[in-house]
Amino acid sequence: MKYASDDAVSAERSATDSLLAHLSDAAIATISGLKVFERGRTYAPAGAVEVTEEETGRESFIHARIEGTQLYEVEACLEDGELDGECDCPHAAGGAFCKHLVALCLVWRERLRSE
Repeated sequence: MKYASDDAVSAERSATDSLLAHLSDAAIATISGLKVFERGRTYAPAGAVEVTEEETGRESFIHARIEGTQLYEVEACLEDGELDGECDCPHAAGGAFCKHLVALCLVWRERLRSE
């Protein structure tokens, strides 16, 4: 017999698996560009990312403050099957996927894997 909680766990696992696919190195580098991706990789393990809010499920997102040359507010989300995000740094002002977004996505991926 299958219980409702089993369905919820299965749906959450499916959402997490889908999100992890969008958070692969290749997927993030495609959005950001290789140079920006490489720069963002240095921020992730350096302790510069402070996650303030996170939701995984139908509407998955993560919000953080990232210490760079200044303190930046950064949010990444999976919306309509696409990874997207916003940062208040100058590079992202034109809609670019900046190194802060890369760092946040890499941290998000590691958080999902550790759950």
